[in-house]
Amino acid sequence: MKKIVIIILFFAFNIANSQGLTGKITYQATSNSAINRECIKTDRLMSEREKKMQLNLISKSVAENFHLIFDGNISVFKAEYDMPTRRRLGLVMNYTGFLAHSQYIYLSKIGSNHVLGQSFFKDRVVIAYEPISWQLTQETKLIGEYICYKAIALIKNEQAHYSDNYIKPIVAWYTPEIPVHYGIRNFRGLPGLTLELTINTGKGEVLYKATKIELNPSEEIKIKKLKGKTISEDAYIKMIQKMNSQRRNK
Repeated sequence: MKKIVIIILFFAFNIANSQGLTGKITYQATSNSAINRECIKTDRLMSEREKKMQLNLISKSVAENFHLIFDGNISVFKAEYDMPTRRRLGLVMNYTGFLAHSQYIYLSKIGSNHVLGQSFFKDRVVIAYEPISWQLTQETKLIGEYICYKAIALIKNEQAHYSDNYIKPIVAWYTPEIPVHYGIRNFRGLPGLTLELTINTGKGEVLYKATKIELNPSEEIKIKKLKGKTISEDAYIKMIQKMNSQRRNK
């Protein structure tokens, strides 16, 4: 516990000096095909036809890249290719991308309690994600040249990831050596940059791992604000549930 307190104090001391820090972190998302297949096979709500389609997608799934870009007080996390670009390049649906939320963009600001998110398919709505409650541990491992610490988050089953059923704790590995609180998707707020994140849901397991770290890169950092009506996670869940109910009743 003493070690964790020292980490937090170190982070608090250095965060002021990181305000002018810019960066571009590239992550590769991969999925566990064995776990994914088991999740689909045991899904009681899915028809056999749907299961066959999903299992076919899993067999063809490949890794996808994501970028976390930050400039002092603001960051954005998004897939390397947005949906229009994917379609232009002729890229088909990828199960890893589905698990990794490649259709979403996440915007984070220092001083704001909420990470904002937006789906390509709901581009008139901005979701205000609730803060993540992390349990810090003293377990460490080396990722690249950085000493990383393990953190765990217990997520309730139904958040704005309305179709996800979190069956295991979310596990993050962060490094205080890069003192920014930005993370992967809406999973921010740790005493250092997240370099690895594992999410296991009722749809499968996805792992994000940093493959390239560029601090204060020469290229200009440009981050666009999300446009649309901002609503809470609960409001977003209800909206999606209503849309799905209407679709089923047609």
